[in-house]
Amino acid sequence: MLIRNQHSRMMATVPDAAAVQPMDALFVLQIIIDAIHLHRQCVSGELAWVRLGFQLLSFNVVVLDAEIPLTVADGNGDELTGQVRKGKSCMFRMHADALMDAMEASPLEWVNIQNSWTIYNHAGDAVGLVQGGVVLSHLGSSLAPHLQHALAAFTAVVSASDVVTLTPDNFKSVVDGSKNVFVEFYAPWCGHCKNLEPIWETLATSFKHVDDVVIAKVDADQHKDLSTEWEVNGFPTLKFWNKGAKYPDPYDGGRTEDELVAFVNKAAGTNVRAAKPFSHVVALTESDFASIAQDPTKHVLVEFYAPWCGHCKSLAPIWDKLGAVYAGDENVVIAKVDATATGDLANKFGVSGYPTIKYFGTGASDAEDYGFGRDLPAFVEFLNEKAGTHRTVDGGLLPTAGRVESLDVVINAAGEFTKDTLNNVEKVVEGLEGDALKHGNLYVKALKKVLAKGVTFVDKEIARLDHLAKDANVSPAKKTQFQVRKNILEALKKKQ
Repeated sequence: MLIRNQHSRMMATVPDAAAVQPMDALFVLQIIIDAIHLHRQCVSGELAWVRLGFQLLSFNVVVLDAEIPLTVADGNGDELTGQVRKGKSCMFRMHADALMDAMEASPLEWVNIQNSWTIYNHAGDAVGLVQGGVVLSHLGSSLAPHLQHALAAFTAVVSASDVVTLTPDNFKSVVDGSKNVFVEFYAPWCGHCKNLEPIWETLATSFKHVDDVVIAKVDADQHKDLSTEWEVNGFPTLKFWNKGAKYPDPYDGGRTEDELVAFVNKAAGTNVRAAKPFSHVVALTESDFASIAQDPTKHVLVEFYAPWCGHCKSLAPIWDKLGAVYAGDENVVIAKVDATATGDLANKFGVSGYPTIKYFGTGASDAEDYGFGRDLPAFVEFLNEKAGTHRTVDGGLLPTAGRVESLDVVINAAGEFTKDTLNNVEKVVEGLEGDALKHGNLYVKALKKVLAKGVTFVDKEIARLDHLAKDANVSPAKKTQFQVRKNILEALKKKQ
């Protein structure tokens, strides 16, 4: 969402700049919001979270969640009213030199900006209004020299959550026996709750189109009466109300997306898949580990991880990128396995810490420990060496991919392309095997085309392959084939 300023007014007292001593200044930024009105399509009963962010010069960015009344209107004009999560003041420090520069430019005692901001979506349509303002004050002093433009960029991110937020006001109307309701009782300060939050969102999104399933949450720290009533003694506590039941069943199972979705499917009689972002990383289980990780025809790199492991979470985006890099190589598999859910596997392969990375080579009976860097270039270099691939870190192919050295020697020795050149190439190809044989046949095919259509075929075919590779609907495997053929054509191009 984009915010555009409609009007503002500012009040300030200008002090004597010389009276302010050079020092690091600590400021407090507070949000004062009168109301936010959002007009969104497809509002189906859930409330939106509104997050306000203020960019303070170039020193840092703070994000605040303001406690404000919230009105959401659906397409029929019906309004839903709720409360946005609690916010608090944020402090930031400005260096003395920057403080003095700011004073000389615009010495203000304090800044109080009252504004009305219109919220626009990315299509440019007005979807809401923010009414209120901000206060910037100096901590421990009545003088807070600062630039008017310190509040230079005001942005709001509006995101609809598929998780239903429960309070004492709506708890009984949601948990009324008419639907299956899965509730997380959490505390904002709880680390385990924060780790569960994105997983709970995924769970809610997975079941958003199932009419009789509700995924909800309660701030049990704020609503202690609900916490007491439902015997919540720790965080997060998960309870499931079956349709028609007055009392819940405690949930003590696994807390991955797949495990939670499987539980709800079984309890509610549904058949839903976890709505996780697509990934080229293969998630392994005990039942399929041997057939995939120990496939003698594949090069497989496996991460043994734990859901609660901070280092594993840091590695996750790199691992996903690695999966995308090798998506076009049929003989390379990037995989992961939750070692806490498959204890026998962890013991079998000597996993004692997380993440542990093991390489399973083609035809190898034992796994090899990966002990190199854990950045993308290190993984790519390792796999290129082990699997004989020619990948770049962005998923492309090196110019050497598909090239066969013995065939390049024959082509380079030819003065011009003739039937004799083709015969010599075919003789070399007869002695090749594996990938070299596959690529050698592409040399033969390309050379026959050149002899039939002339040397101009090479440039035209390269241009055609480049055009095909740009199609977003083309699979990674097909793009790999196009690039290999292009590399082979480049070998022929040098003879034109």
